[in-house]
Amino acid sequence: CEHVENEKFKVTLTSIIEDIESGCTFSDSIAKYPKLFSPLYVNMVRASELSGSFGHMLDRIAKIIARQIETQKMIIGASIYPGVIGGLATVVTIFLLTFVLPRFAGVFAGKEDILPWPTIFLMALSAWMVIYWWTVPIAITCIATSFVFASRTERGDIIIDKVKLRVPVVRKMLRALYITRSLQTLGELVNAGVPMLDALEVTGNISGNRQYKTLWSDVGEGVKDGRRINEVLVETTLLPKPVVQMISAGEESGKLGDVLEEISEYYDRVLRDAVKTFTSLLEPAMIVFMGGIVGFIAMAIILPIFKMSAVVSG
Repeated sequence: CEHVENEKFKVTLTSIIEDIESGCTFSDSIAKYPKLFSPLYVNMVRASELSGSFGHMLDRIAKIIARQIETQKMIIGASIYPGVIGGLATVVTIFLLTFVLPRFAGVFAGKEDILPWPTIFLMALSAWMVIYWWTVPIAITCIATSFVFASRTERGDIIIDKVKLRVPVVRKMLRALYITRSLQTLGELVNAGVPMLDALEVTGNISGNRQYKTLWSDVGEGVKDGRRINEVLVETTLLPKPVVQMISAGEESGKLGDVLEEISEYYDRVLRDAVKTFTSLLEPAMIVFMGGIVGFIAMAIILPIFKMSAVVSG
C-alpha cells in the first residue's frame, strides 16, 4: 500500500486492509468496489478462498488481466488509424470548402450555364458553409449526444448491439471478441469451482453485448430447468456449431472448463487475425476515400476552367 502512487487507489487499498483486519473475507472486501474489481475476479477469489488455492488463483487472475489489456490495446490500435484519417479528411474538406472554393466564386460568377454539376454543387455547398458553418458542430454535438443517450437506454443499447453484429468486416472481429470474452470467463469460473448458475450470470454480465448477455441468461434458465448447456446453445446462431459441439463434448467428458479455455484461446487468435485483416483493409480504403474527396473537389475546380478556356478560344 505504501508503494502505490495513485492516492484514490491507496485509499481503496487501505479500506480493504481495514475490512480484512476487522474479519471480512478478501472477496467481500473487494466486492465493495465493482468499478475496480469485476464480478469475474470477485467470484474467482471467493471460490479460491473456499478451496484453499488463493495464491494460485491470484496468479490466474493476473494472467487474465494481462490478456484483457492486450486485447484492448489491439482494438484501440485498430481504431486509431481510421480516426486520424477520418479527422484529417474532415479538416481538409472544410478548409477547401470555406477558404479555397470561395476564392473561385468571382471567377465563376455569371457563367453558371457552362459550369458542370460538381462545380455547381460544391459552390453552393461552399456558400452555405461560409454562412452557416456553425450548424456543423451543433449537428455533430446533437448526433453524438443522441447516440450517448440512446446507448444508455435498454432499447437503444439493444439496437446498437444488434447493429454491431451486422456491420460487414467489423462483425467478424466483434463476434470473435464476444466469444473469446464469454468462453474465457465461463471456463475460468468453472475451473475455479464457482457454481454454474453464478458462473453463467457473471459471463453474461461481462460479455460486452446484450445479445450474448441474453444468450447466457437463457442458458442459465435452461440449467435451472435441468437442461444441459449445449441443449440451449444448439438453438442459437451467436455461437458457431463446432463450438457448441465442443462444449457438448466437454460436458460429457467432465472437462468443460478446460474445453472452454481451449476454445477461447482459439478465438483469441481469430480475434487477432480479424484485427489485422480489418486494419489492412481499412488503411487503403481510408486513403482512397480521402483521395476521392480531394480529387472530386479538384475536378470541380479544374473542369470549368478548361471549359471556359475552350469557350474563349472558340
